[in-house]
Amino acid sequence: MFKPPKNMKWTDWAQEYAAVLGSFTSFIIMVALLAAFDGKVVATWNGVTLNAVVSILSLIMKASLAYVLAECLAQWKWVLFAREARPLIDFDRIDAATRGPLGSLRVLARTKGPISLWLGAVVTLLAIGIDPFTQQLIQFRSGLVSEPSHAARIARSSGYTVGTVSTMTERMPLSMKTAVLTGLTRSPAELAQQVLVQCPTSNCTWPPFRTLGVCHRCTNVTASLRRVGGIGGFLVNISNNIVGIDGPVMFDDSGTFPSTAYTLPNGHFIANVNGCPPYSGLDSNLSCTGEGNFSNIIYHNYKYAMTSFGTGNQSKTLTMKGLDTLIWSTSFIHPSLDAVTTAFMRPYPLIWPDVPLQATECALYYCVKGVDSRMEGNQLHENITELSSKREAAFDDTSRPAYSPVSNFTDKGRGYAADLYLTSPNSSDPAFFVNGGSVIAISAYIQSLFIANYTDPLGGQGPFAELFTAQDLVDPSSPRMHQEIDTSLGISGAMGINGASFGPGGKTNLAMIALPPALDKLWTWTNPNVVSTFESLATSITNEMRRNDRTDGVGGQDDTIALYGKVSHWTTVYQIQWAWGALHALVLVLGIVFIVVTVGGEGPLWKGSTLATMRRGWEVGGVEGETVEEMEGGAKGRWVGGGEEGACLQKRPVDERGRNSESVEGGEEDMEPTIPVGDH
Repeated sequence: MFKPPKNMKWTDWAQEYAAVLGSFTSFIIMVALLAAFDGKVVATWNGVTLNAVVSILSLIMKASLAYVLAECLAQWKWVLFAREARPLIDFDRIDAATRGPLGSLRVLARTKGPISLWLGAVVTLLAIGIDPFTQQLIQFRSGLVSEPSHAARIARSSGYTVGTVSTMTERMPLSMKTAVLTGLTRSPAELAQQVLVQCPTSNCTWPPFRTLGVCHRCTNVTASLRRVGGIGGFLVNISNNIVGIDGPVMFDDSGTFPSTAYTLPNGHFIANVNGCPPYSGLDSNLSCTGEGNFSNIIYHNYKYAMTSFGTGNQSKTLTMKGLDTLIWSTSFIHPSLDAVTTAFMRPYPLIWPDVPLQATECALYYCVKGVDSRMEGNQLHENITELSSKREAAFDDTSRPAYSPVSNFTDKGRGYAADLYLTSPNSSDPAFFVNGGSVIAISAYIQSLFIANYTDPLGGQGPFAELFTAQDLVDPSSPRMHQEIDTSLGISGAMGINGASFGPGGKTNLAMIALPPALDKLWTWTNPNVVSTFESLATSITNEMRRNDRTDGVGGQDDTIALYGKVSHWTTVYQIQWAWGALHALVLVLGIVFIVVTVGGEGPLWKGSTLATMRRGWEVGGVEGETVEEMEGGAKGRWVGGGEEGACLQKRPVDERGRNSESVEGGEEDMEPTIPVGDH
């Protein structure tokens, strides 16, 4: 009855192939469209929304696939009956599955295999969910949208040429002086918000960029401290704070007393009188031991709480010798804050020289910085990293370093005023430079803030220097001071000190006296974090270099130092929920698998042809009835088989109305046929 086609051509399935291709194409276009608009501003095209376009594409995909599923399911009617004898009712059930989900449910519930047939029924049922799932694909959210704009600007600099040097003086612009002083009084977080930036919407982004700036570095050098005793005479000569209460200033060793110094390898030291607290106080003398007679007190209340040594010469530093772009380096020696705080809680203070000390060296130097900036909620966020910049020799003086760091303004070598050149790791960047006048002006100004003369005899320094007349002071040109430092510390060419702090005045008065006064902004008992202070200085100076890079530019308005970015504003954007598209992909893949399996099946290639059904209907017979119920009852009891002979097999006799009495009364159990009937 059912014979497989002898020579099947690919054109026999051309319509189904075209439908699958159309379904696949619609799916790909839909995915591409969703991906293109994900995160984009909600838009319409002449009143047509993205949701409408996606719905149309989804409908095309579903309709094309539904046609393929219907034709393939219809073909399985002929494939199954060509393979083996089956209940005739299966033919009706499979045919019903081609028309919708209810028929597919009947196939799954009542029809025995094969799995390929069930696959088609399952895909038909899954296709029902495509439409509601499509509606869930596109969601909306409020988001930031960025657009390139010249209104988003941020300052950067590739060079700094502000500042001049004449034969006798150096002149630095007021804006740079203000930047240095601001760095001494503001925190790094505050200064990070003082970058010159323009963002009209409070939300902007900029591409990563490089800029000329100033970096900082700090090193803990406590482990390098060395203890030296027996320095009474040398201590008298460097401080006019040690006086006889009933006698003159002690200028020599005639009143030697026990004292101890702690020194670093370069000769920077701190020294105090043994048996006394390592800090000043209104009655600190009363805490000193070994004084039997109050009238013989020779120690003034002011004692060294901290000493510093600052230089612009890298060769005089401890750990900054590799910084060939050094601006300024300062080392600090002071008692441990934790130890002093703990001692304040006890009846007896710390006594020199058994005092835990700390030593730190910090430096400022020119560098190239990598900056990643963004503005969020009117708050500037910058991720700044120091790049491994390289110093290049000055073009006008190849025999000397790029510049000579300021250690003494009397230095007038050729390299003294040479330009400083830096190159970044990015070869496409221009050379970053600081002209010689700016180098000298900045270094000289910082030197004027943080250096006092303690190395000349008495040096005119100390809290009560104004009490002494010129006759009281030793000749400043005398080399005795340097000789005593070298001899006492055992270091040839010892650097000594050029800054000191004294205090506090008591447990409730933590104010200190610093010489020079600006040193009080680098370290005090209440603000001992020199690392944070140097970070603030570096940030503030960098901000100024980015803001005003040359004398002929208009501060804050020069387009040559501006980097343009993107302006972001809040709007409603598409948010694609890709998980809801999984059903589309699953149905499409299973549908393709189903057609591949169906094309390979045997049986006549009749698919859903009604003519084929009518042509073969007369051969079966035995299902005559007036109602659908009667015809279905007869079909349940009749088995039809195909193959080369096209045999038709009947299980039980039917009544005069074409019904199988046992089937009607006993249910729908489809049993194997036992009575062969000839081909009708």
